[in-house]
Amino acid sequence: MSIVYKKMMKMGKPYVEGLIDYFKNKGFEKPEIMTRYFSALMDGIQMHIMLDPKTFPAEEVKKLLIKQFA
Repeated sequence: MSIVYKKMMKMGKPYVEGLIDYFKNKGFEKPEIMTRYFSALMDGIQMHIMLDPKTFPAEEVKKLLIKQFA
């Protein structure tokens, strides 16, 4: 597990750093926490889309994400 974790962290590091920079530039008080929150939120949305692609309100959720994070 530690080998997989290290590889995942190496691959994901630029993504995480980019998000932290984004949230810093947007003036979020705790950009590291917002990055974790945003990533967890995206994980959940992706799961719902996979489980319920026909009725999940993707466009409405997209608008909420933009409103909250853009």
